Amino acid sequence: MDSCRLCGSNALAILDTIPAVRLKASYSFDTVRFFPGDSVELRGCLDCGLRTFAQALPGDSEFYDRLQSIPKYYEDDKAEFEHALATIAAVKPASVLDVGAGCGLFLRKLLRIPSLRVRASELSERSLAALRQAGIVIDAPGDRYDFVCSFQVFEHLADLQAIMAFVDEKLLPGGHLLVSVPNPDSPLFRETFAYLDYPPHHMNRFTKRALESMGRLLGYSAVDYWQEPLRIEHFSSVVKGRRQKLLAGGRLHWLRERLGALADTILLPALHGQREEIGHSHTMVYRKPV
Repeated sequence: MDSCRLCGSNALAILDTIPAVRLKASYSFDTVRFFPGDSVELRGCLDCGLRTFAQALPGDSEFYDRLQSIPKYYEDDKAEFEHALATIAAVKPASVLDVGAGCGLFLRKLLRIPSLRVRASELSERSLAALRQAGIVIDAPGDRYDFVCSFQVFEHLADLQAIMAFVDEKLLPGGHLLVSVPNPDSPLFRETFAYLDYPPHHMNRFTKRALESMGRLLGYSAVDYWQEPLRIEHFSSVVKGRRQKLLAGGRLHWLRERLGALADTILLPALHGQREEIGHSHTMVYRKPV
């Protein structure tokens, strides 16, 4: 069994086994090349808390180019963006680097602050073109920053050591690092089959403990932890999954399902927010020692 991608420990436990055919069938395009075997294993590190997928390959540039054609694959506004903006307002950095910036949706918000030096780091040629078109400057070797952020990136990478070394090189002493990743404790992931949370899209799942461990491995102190509340569209998916399990089988199943869906349309807006549940993402902010 391989060692942990985050801490290097060999203390790994198999948490789940997923048939590769189920993951392949989730996409409207061919993903066979990412699955060398018949199944994919989810493994948990007993030392740092990271969960990783094995026996699968991460998505390549062609894969992500295809995904970008999905409507709302990149969202203009997310709660984690607002939390990051509040963090930046509080720590008042002079420079910000967004690692894995995509088409620059977050950085475009920062362009409104004329005193702030804003840069993007990105590998996708398609995204780089969009960044340049938006007037966002690309990071160059030797550039360093006092605030580095990364939204929904670390979960995609098979080589976590490389990305950790990169952000550490880019971050100035005393600077802040903000990392936002999907939260595996959310009912969205625990109770529904969110296929994009599996390979070849996601290769890792970061628990809160794993985020804390990453800070210790970097030698940084954790200064803030935030969990996104469950959004209504995700709440709807969770409720639908719960209803389908409750009504599974039996006579007139189709009628009960349709009546349940109608009830969801009427009741979900009223029920959402009555009991705050953990949402899609969580965010850790670290400070690098001086």
